[in-house]
Amino acid sequence: VSDLECIIGCRRLVAREGILAGGSSGAAVMAVERLRARLGAGATCVAVFPDRGERYLDTIYSDAWVAEHFGLDFGLPRREVDGERDTPGRNFGGDENAVAAS
Repeated sequence: VSDLECIIGCRRLVAREGILAGGSSGAAVMAVERLRARLGAGATCVAVFPDRGERYLDTIYSDAWVAEHFGLDFGLPRREVDGERDTPGRNFGGDENAVAAS
């Protein structure tokens, strides 16, 4: 899982679940996403989120920091964050008007 995928995983947790987690937790989210197709119907999967996100407000959750280090435009289609298709115009964090915890 790349650094950028970790950030996307963290932003997904905030947008979908309201969980402010650190980079390792974002990596866990993205690893589960990669394995999702291998899980059978009705399977139970547990992901452990090993860190909190308060320490990362100036990095992972900062739009400016992510843009500077990864060159991202926060006008990305939502599918880049959620893995969904054809939902352009949604922000990186999943909220239409603002990115979570920026």
